[in-house]
Amino acid sequence: GAGPVRYFDGYEIKPFVRLDQSLLRDFWYGLTQVGIDKAKAGVVSGKYQQFFRRQQILLNAQLTYWNLVLAQEVVAFRKVSRDRTEKLLRWNENRVGLDLADPADLFQAQAAFKSRQLSLQLAQEDEVKAQRKFNEMLGNSVTVVSGDLEKLADKIDKYSDVAALTHSGDRADVLAARAAYRNAELAERETYFRSMPELSLSALYSLHGLSLSSSDAWNQVTGSDKPTTTITLSAAIPLDYWTLNKVQEGYHRDYAAAQAQLEKAELTSRNQWGELSQTWTDVKSRLALAEEIKGIQEKRLANEQKRFQRGRSTTFSVLTAENDLDDATLNVYRMVFEELVTAAQAELFNTQAFKN
Repeated sequence: GAGPVRYFDGYEIKPFVRLDQSLLRDFWYGLTQVGIDKAKAGVVSGKYQQFFRRQQILLNAQLTYWNLVLAQEVVAFRKVSRDRTEKLLRWNENRVGLDLADPADLFQAQAAFKSRQLSLQLAQEDEVKAQRKFNEMLGNSVTVVSGDLEKLADKIDKYSDVAALTHSGDRADVLAARAAYRNAELAERETYFRSMPELSLSALYSLHGLSLSSSDAWNQVTGSDKPTTTITLSAAIPLDYWTLNKVQEGYHRDYAAAQAQLEKAELTSRNQWGELSQTWTDVKSRLALAEEIKGIQEKRLANEQKRFQRGRSTTFSVLTAENDLDDATLNVYRMVFEELVTAAQAELFNTQAFKN
């Protein structure tokens, strides 16, 4: 009969090298490269979005700052205007006390002085609001701003040589939309690759060692005693075409949506740049005219004050000249403020593409 089964220890060593190559989906790294490029485009889109949010925060900070500067300038001017009107009031009080002027002139001066006080109070309230918003931006709860701010009067000639706005880049949100469009385009292409039939080529080269001792088995391997080479060609065909079509349709819709979003972002950017350019031209023209008017009104007021002291003018004429100078000066301040704001907004269009 059969003898008893004997148990023994043996050693098998089989090192191998295997190479796999896709002949359809990933031929010449097609699928792999698309995946890498898609991931990069997604990261770049996110970076542009973060950068655009940062720009918006900085722009809001600039607008808050210049709004505070304008509020302080208005307060300073309203104080000067009030003091000037108070001098005129005292002058009329003296003249009426000496019976050299009609009481109607005094009433008119009193009303003008109260009006200037009201204008100053309103300006101071606006200044407090601007200070609170400015400090809130800095993370402070106080309403008083420490330190000296710039003067709008010093910024009148800042852009005197800039006749028209120019830009050297794009808005960051447009660049983000372009990267998102590229990401969607590559995602659709990646889905196309994954839905293709696959034909793969595999090559396997192995050495073999088998013995009762490990040293003998290793000697067989190092001596290339029993090498084997295997070449395999395999094919894989997806059968669930309905699901594949649904997936491809979904990615195609994402691609179409990204394309529409990009077109919208580019159109919005072009329209806003055109609006900014026109605003810049209009502000430059209005600022030049406002400065001329202010200069004329200053001369007019000085002349009326001299005539009034000589008794050759009326309180009404002086007050009218003061009111006109108020309007002219504030118009200059507002034009300078609008010019600074427009220049700050134009900086959004100078974003440069990130280097890879």
